[in-house]
Amino acid sequence: MADLNIYNIIIFFIILSFLFQVILDKIQIKYLTNNLNFIPERFKKSISIDDHKKSIEYARDKLDHRIKRNIVDILFLGVLTIGGLLDGLTQYTYMLSLSLEVNTVLAGSLLVLFFYCIVFLVDVPFSLYKQFVIEERHGFNKMTFRLWFTDLAKNIALSGVLFFPIIYLVLFLITNRMEIGVLWWILLWALVVLLSVSFMIIFPLIIAPIFNKFSPIENGLLKERLEKLLTRCKFKSKGLFTMDGSKRSAHGNAYFAGIGRAKRIVLFDTLIEKLNEKEIEAVLAHEVGHYKCGHIPSRLLVSALMSFGFFFFLGLFIDDQLFFLSFGISIETANVIENSGILSASFFIVFFYIMPNALFPLRPLTSILSRKHEFEADSYAAENAEANQLISALIKLYKENSAPIITNKWFSLFYDSHPNALARINALE
Repeated sequence: MADLNIYNIIIFFIILSFLFQVILDKIQIKYLTNNLNFIPERFKKSISIDDHKKSIEYARDKLDHRIKRNIVDILFLGVLTIGGLLDGLTQYTYMLSLSLEVNTVLAGSLLVLFFYCIVFLVDVPFSLYKQFVIEERHGFNKMTFRLWFTDLAKNIALSGVLFFPIIYLVLFLITNRMEIGVLWWILLWALVVLLSVSFMIIFPLIIAPIFNKFSPIENGLLKERLEKLLTRCKFKSKGLFTMDGSKRSAHGNAYFAGIGRAKRIVLFDTLIEKLNEKEIEAVLAHEVGHYKCGHIPSRLLVSALMSFGFFFFLGLFIDDQLFFLSFGISIETANVIENSGILSASFFIVFFYIMPNALFPLRPLTSILSRKHEFEADSYAAENAEANQLISALIKLYKENSAPIITNKWFSLFYDSHPNALARINALE
């Protein structure tokens, strides 16, 4: 009974997490609505009341959309567990594997892929609505239906090529845990960490170019200024690239990708259009700051430690039949297909799709760390470029991307990976 209570607590936190997300979004909507005509003194000269209202309308539309998405998510989880969908899929896959005489690990891998196809189909209407209604309404959508379907086809192909073998290997380890030994879950954790690091290397070099065109920054004053900055900062990379982000969105951005020799700096073409050379230099100094301040390895370490705890619970729960019963697998199904790749697949779905939903109350821990890193990167940029140019760039990006310059403190505590606009600018000044 004590074990059952543990699982009931997990289920309670899953439900609580979804309710909490909806409540936070509602609080933010109310806060933005109540401050529709309020602009902090610092921004009155740079952001007009019309721009301010536009950013709030855009934010409210996205929040309303997320609330609807979260409601559908909790209903889907109810159908999956209490409604018996997962149990039915597990039974059907087992019977199919018997009739076709298929290896249970292979059958389990197909079950996981089929499940995520269902998740994708549930998400499609929301994805389409966000891109072609909300983003279109606010003037940010540059994507065509043809491009959307092309991206979809590429994602499906990549999932088959990259993730199916990984899923098969994970299920193989779970299914053969008795032969591997009691610390099998540490081997699985190490595999996942290794794959995560490998993905960081291959993403900028192989995967990202499948979706976007990356071009070296053209020779000129901008390239000269940026190369001098990198030399000054003693930063070596595979190069400075522009990305054709404008074919999908009008939003401007920049990012640092990869590790080791694979690291590269990417500027959206929309960012280059909106900012002047000194502002782009300051933004790049900020991105370099993340690397120079050790944020990349520290984030990898935090992620590895958190996943270690996650995999510890995986090893703790997997042989407890009450775990399966608590998440919708019937006792008949658990007994019939015990120690098979198909039951491992069901466990994979429960643990890697359902369980993370219980972790939302821990989100402030990662958000606080992320905001701390942003302050440090801003400080580095202020030392190696011009602080006033970074301030100017931030204000332009808030304005051009219709990002609200005000936010509710409780909403920010959970959701904001970056400090709010006023806090960043005050720190830079």
